[in-house]
Amino acid sequence: MMNDEIKTQLDNQGNKIRVAFLRCDTSKAGLDAYDAQTRNRVRADGVKRTEADIEALVISDLDRPGLLSMYLEAKAEYEGAKVETQCLLAKVSLVCSEIAAASRIAQ
Repeated sequence: MMNDEIKTQLDNQGNKIRVAFLRCDTSKAGLDAYDAQTRNRVRADGVKRTEADIEALVISDLDRPGLLSMYLEAKAEYEGAKVETQCLLAKVSLVCSEIAAASRIAQ
C-alpha cells in the first residue's frame, strides 16, 4: 500500500520534472534565438559599434522582457520541481529505513 503510493508519487514527480525541464529548455532556446536575431539585426544596420554596445542594444530590446520573463518563470518552476524531487527522495529513503528497522526488529 505505501509502496504503491510512493511509486505513484515518483511517477508523477518524474512527469513534472520532464515537463518543467522541457519548458525551461524551450524558453531558454527561444530567448537565445531571439537574442541572436537581434544581435544580427543590430550588426546589419551598418553602424560601427563595440561588442558591449551591441550587447546593450540586444538586452534593451523592447520585446526581450517578455521572453526573459517566460524563461525565468520556467526556470523557477524547474528548480522548484527539483527541490520537490529531493524531498520525495528523502521520504523514500526514510520509508526504506523504517522498513529495514522494522525487519530487523521482527527478526
